[in-house]
Parts: sequence; C-alpha cells; structure tokens
Amino acid sequence: MTDLAIPRKKFVSSATSWFPDTDKQPKTEIGLKLISFCAQTRPEAKIVVLTVSNGCGYFLRALRAGAYDYLVKDYIDSNLVQCLSIVQNGGRLPLPPQLKKMRAQFESDSAFLPFNLTSKELEVLDLYSRGKRDKEIASHFNNSPRTIRRIFEEHLREKMGVRERQEMVVLAVKEGLIDPHTSKPNEF
Repeated sequence: MTDLAIPRKKFVSSATSWFPDTDKQPKTEIGLKLISFCAQTRPEAKIVVLTVSNGCGYFLRALRAGAYDYLVKDYIDSNLVQCLSIVQNGGRLPLPPQLKKMRAQFESDSAFLPFNLTSKELEVLDLYSRGKRDKEIASHFNNSPRTIRRIFEEHLREKMGVRERQEMVVLAVKEGLIDPHTSKPNEF
C-alpha cells in the first residue's frame, strides 16, 4: 500500500539508490516511480494506492504504473483491513462512479486518455495552461487561430463539460492531467 504523494525528504533519504534524482521531482512522481518499481520487481504483488485524490489522471497513471487498485480516502466505506482482505482475495475496492467507469475503460483499452482526449488535445490543454494565445497555439500546430478556437476548444469544452478556457485548465490540474508545479501535461 502506498500513497501517490510521497514527501521527498523522507523518501530520498531512504531510497536514493533505487530512485536517483527523486529530490527534483514532484511528490506524485515519486509515488508513481515506487509503484512502477514494486510492480516490476514483484509482479505478483497487489499494489493499492491509498490517496485523497480522486482525479482521473492520477488514477489512470497509477494503474498504468502497475497499481492493482486505488482507494480514495473519502470514499472508503469499511475499515482498511477489510479493504486489504478484499484485494488479497482478488476482489476490487469500491470507487467513486467516475473512477469505476474509468477502470472499466482501462481494462478494455489501456491506451485511452481521460475524458477521451487525444494526445493533441492534451497538448493544447498544456499550452492553454501556460497562457498561450490561440495565435501561438495555431503556430505550434501549423493551423489557423480560427481552427484552434473552433475545433480544439469546442471539442475540449464538450469532452470536459466546461464553458471557459480557465475552467478547462483548472479541471485539467485538478484531475491530474497537467502537473500544477511544472504546468506540463503528465505522461500517460
């Protein structure tokens, strides 16, 4: 069992030989590296992430790193020992509805992105989060600003269920699609 957000100081002092350069990474990246390391070295282990984050991006990244299941602290309806017993016996833990749906999507297609975004749309979100204007984004993709506004922004708004660009960026950070520390998209 692990958290995604692992304090750097505690972790770095005890595990620098396993994870070089962790002192320069966001706390969430350290948790994901730990999950990946454990999953690779002990594939039979059932890694459970215990976290406060119910963001779909964090959930998906944890599953892709090798987590067996994900337990949102606010969503737990029984004690921790019972939850671990469920996992040990091959069962799945209760999840908020949006994460339950995402787990089913992941099990049928592990390459999908949250909100069914394309990698290009995720890149546009990243550029929005860095304050880029339509003209700059259009230049980046070799398109016109009108195309960016019409196609990408409309698609992103519809897929993410928001009205404003600012809401889009806030939701992307909240859901773990964009790292708030670096303003870059997380790797999926």
